[in-house]
Amino acid sequence: MEDFYTLINKSYPLTKQHDLLTTQNELDVAVIKTKKLPQLHFSAQATYQSDVTSIPIVIPGSTIEPPNKDQYKATASINQLIYDGGFIDASIEGKSALLKA
Repeated sequence: MEDFYTLINKSYPLTKQHDLLTTQNELDVAVIKTKKLPQLHFSAQATYQSDVTSIPIVIPGSTIEPPNKDQYKATASINQLIYDGGFIDASIEGKSALLKA
């Protein structure tokens, strides 16, 4: 009878998938934990204006040059999660509970 149960456990499809489900759960938990890490964002933009505003006023002793038609902008930002109300830890516990069920 013991051999029978051993054979059933080895050939039952969900038993074969248990290792895959465990690995998937570990990967999901790792992805959820990355939400606690700082996020770094870069952005860059270059534009060309076909027409720019110029001031046609003549001031003696000075010149007002029109702005360039090319414009460049680059930004970088860092975001860090400070408080999530336990959402990340609850998500991890939920994933682990689904695996045990």
